[in-house]
Amino acid sequence: MTIDTRGSYKDEKMNTGSHKIETTAAEELSIEAAFEKLDGLIGRLEDRDIPLEEAFALYQQGLQLIQTCGEKLDTVEKKIKVLTPDGEMEDFE
Repeated sequence: MTIDTRGSYKDEKMNTGSHKIETTAAEELSIEAAFEKLDGLIGRLEDRDIPLEEAFALYQQGLQLIQTCGEKLDTVEKKIKVLTPDGEMEDFE
């Protein structure tokens, strides 16, 4: 797994012992897909037999997904408009 200068994961497979982790650029995932992937990462991190190196890689991937989800939610929130009682459209705050 590699991280570019912006802290984003690049598409590739990482071999950590007997487990292969497939990473996908978090920016390309929908919010729903990112949350599903996070759920899977959490399940794997709860496995007590996971090697420390793999656990750390999964943890880093999870942090990246959380950051990406936050950015996507902020973007959506900025696009939401609210209809006032006067019939005017205002930005959601």
